[in-house]
Amino acid sequence: MRKTTEMPVAFGTSGLRGESVDFTDNVCMVYVSAFLQHLSHNFSYETVYVGADLRESSPKITISCYRAIELTGRRAIWAGNVPTPALAAYAMARNAPAIMITGSHIPEAYNGIKFYRPDGEFLKDDEAPVRGLAEELLSKVVDGQRSVNLPAPLADVAEEYVSRSIGAFGRDTLAGMKIGIDLHSAVGRDILVRIFKGLGAEVYPFRRTENFVAVDTEALDPADISRARTFIAEHGLDAVVSTDGDGDRPLVIDDQGRQVNGDTLGILTARYLRAKTVVTPLSTTSALGRVCIQRNQIIAHARWTKPMNAVNVFSHRSAIRR
Repeated sequence: MRKTTEMPVAFGTSGLRGESVDFTDNVCMVYVSAFLQHLSHNFSYETVYVGADLRESSPKITISCYRAIELTGRRAIWAGNVPTPALAAYAMARNAPAIMITGSHIPEAYNGIKFYRPDGEFLKDDEAPVRGLAEELLSKVVDGQRSVNLPAPLADVAEEYVSRSIGAFGRDTLAGMKIGIDLHSAVGRDILVRIFKGLGAEVYPFRRTENFVAVDTEALDPADISRARTFIAEHGLDAVVSTDGDGDRPLVIDDQGRQVNGDTLGILTARYLRAKTVVTPLSTTSALGRVCIQRNQIIAHARWTKPMNAVNVFSHRSAIRR
């Protein structure tokens, strides 16, 4: 029996992370069970949506999590290989939790599980009680879960995401523009092509890989920039776009082959949305703060590298700077 202090995976900046071999049937079962048990204190739900990225280890972990949901007496719905935002938005709109099997942008030897509450993001305050419950359950769990076969994915999850993205801007928004899409192994690569075509752009997909490629959009490999720059020059593109592995980090390279970093994308997004409040990590460029002040927006600086985990900052007004 494994000691509770030897739990092989741990919460990181975004959900559970660890080596893929450590996401055993039992580890998946106790963490999924603990997550759902934790939610039951504040939410009433019967359905849990499940999605996954394209890592080689993700199907096995997905099956373990799917079975764990069923063992709690709840209904698991397989959303398929869809971007994390698509899964989370679909579940949230139906007041249901979601579980995404993904290691995001980290190397293929690793993987992870992202949890989403019926009301949105899984918060830092949720981690300790879920970890405690999982450790208790690990000492009691019995080896040998019965395997399950995943059903056909629920197509509505991807379709709703495509429709929502196109509807937010309009079908002719990018008419006349030539956009390259670096497909690599991003889970939403085909969805991204559909969205940009739907927005009226002339789309040029490239680099579709069969094996997983770890793409960190905030620490981009110089080879990725060079490849995009060459592709832009060859086809006269206005931009190249992509995402990380699970589709929740955007990548934009302009017509000169220069990356538009995440801080700049954040500024542009906040401006477009006319956001009243912007939550950002402490490492964000000061330019974002200056722009927010100019536009009379509230900016909250968070210690965590994932800004969405900072929503509980708003219960402590001293952490919010005008």
